[in-house]
Amino acid sequence: MALVLSDISTSTLLSVREKYAKAIVTRKLRWSYCDMCFEVMARIGEDTNYCLDCPLWQSAWCRSIRYVSRLSPAYIDRSFNSNRMVSPMLRWERDVTVFLKWISEELIRRGVDLIK
Repeated sequence: MALVLSDISTSTLLSVREKYAKAIVTRKLRWSYCDMCFEVMARIGEDTNYCLDCPLWQSAWCRSIRYVSRLSPAYIDRSFNSNRMVSPMLRWERDVTVFLKWISEELIRRGVDLIK
């Protein structure tokens, strides 16, 4: 049962948004389970391949391994069309900024005030 972003709780989305917003500022990210992993695990079952049902997998943001997950600064873009002139850190910042916009749009759709 693949979940979509609208299936994820507001508190989880806020937590994930905070994690990556902080990572952009500090330029540091500890690659570990995020709250979305835990929520999906709780809903789908820990004994299943719950990653495949996560909205971050469905949207190609996370592949559970940092070298193939766009949300990780360690991501290695092996696509033929990737711009090799862009530094990996700038590429990561750009990708995470797009990710944060995606999460923020869902939160705003729910009526969450993100300017506090």
